[in-house]
Amino acid sequence: MVLIHGFASSTLVWSKVFLELAASGFRVIALDMLGYGYSGKPTTTGWDPARTADEVDHYLRRVAAERRSQQELTDLEADEARVAAPDIV
Repeated sequence: MVLIHGFASSTLVWSKVFLELAASGFRVIALDMLGYGYSGKPTTTGWDPARTADEVDHYLRRVAAERRSQQELTDLEADEARVAAPDIV
């Protein structure tokens, strides 16, 4: 679940629900928009809503790719364990 705050706010708006959502089993990501909350100020101009949406999309695709890579490693480890198990018994 991705939580994105509104204009002139920060991830602090999610502080009351973030942990509850995580405890309910959701993988929760709360983003601070560039220049708000704990994020740095933009060093370039042109940060309109479309560019901001593109950056969020890019970030989420990177997170998804990293998660797929981690899952592939977990699957590989499980496969190796199944192959090695008969030798251990």
